[in-house]
Amino acid sequence: MKELIGIISVILTLSAYIPYSINIINGKTKPHAFSWLIWFLLTAIAFVIQVANSAGPGSWMLGLTSLVCFLFFLAGLMKGRSNIISSDWISLVGAIIAILLWFIFKQAYLSLIFVVMADFLGLIPTIRKSIIHPYQETLITYFFSAVKSFLSLLALQTYSFETAFYLIYLVFANLFFVILVAFKRNYFFLRH
Repeated sequence: MKELIGIISVILTLSAYIPYSINIINGKTKPHAFSWLIWFLLTAIAFVIQVANSAGPGSWMLGLTSLVCFLFFLAGLMKGRSNIISSDWISLVGAIIAILLWFIFKQAYLSLIFVVMADFLGLIPTIRKSIIHPYQETLITYFFSAVKSFLSLLALQTYSFETAFYLIYLVFANLFFVILVAFKRNYFFLRH
């Protein structure tokens, strides 16, 4: 059963990034290169930590996601937003510091806390960009990212802080982003 859920999370991962890729090609989505670079590095680290801690099929999604994040980083360099401001640089430097701390401490639980901190710092440039340009992100991709992270959580072979914490964070971070941008797009109307 864990293998089936792992396979479904991989299929959902691929499905989640198809609309994003199409929207990049069509010029509707403009990825922030800094965010995708940070997410590539962090998902690759989290994938390695999960594999080292016997996560099993629950780790497959992060392995694939790290590859896709690298491709979107490249797309961000070519077709993304070019208005990089000081807070974007602060987020990038903060994420790099968190990654360096991971290498220094070499303890999985501390590493994951730094990974989550760095991941959130990586989200900040995309949040800033999306508040200004709320239609330049593909929300369905972020929604599916929350779902695939939840499925990967269910597919874990071994449950521990080291295998589950990052996935739980991804569920909540992606849902937060979807709701934030949906409000910015006025998808939710509060009527009296």
